Amino acid sequence: MLGFLLAAAATAGSANPAALPDPGDDPDFRCMVAISIALDQMTSDDNTVKDERASVIPVFTYYYGRVSARYRKVDFSKDVAALVDAPGYGETRLRPDLARCGQEAAQLGHALDQLGEVLQNQASRNPAPADGNKPG
Repeated sequence: MLGFLLAAAATAGSANPAALPDPGDDPDFRCMVAISIALDQMTSDDNTVKDERASVIPVFTYYYGRVSARYRKVDFSKDVAALVDAPGYGETRLRPDLARCGQEAAQLGHALDQLGEVLQNQASRNPAPADGNKPG
């Protein structure tokens, strides 16, 4: 996954990278990297691990989307390497980042569940036409 991250991140960018904060200081970038590392370590034929990994991939995608929208013309390869290779990264920053990102993802998941309920309620009050045609 880290290899995928480096390849995918190299294609993203922004109109004015000088105005952007250093990616290593960007909480979303750090989540993207930390989650990528966690995904790399989730290797097993055990179905529980496979299910857990499958549930984490959308979280990576969420952060990747946020970061790639922010840094469209920045090649992340050097930034990822600088963050991961920094002295003590694994011992001092990785775990806190994973904890923070997990909490953010749980809050987002809760908000999406609530939105889903609202949308389902709206759909039941405004059903699609019986003939299958879309309104408008």
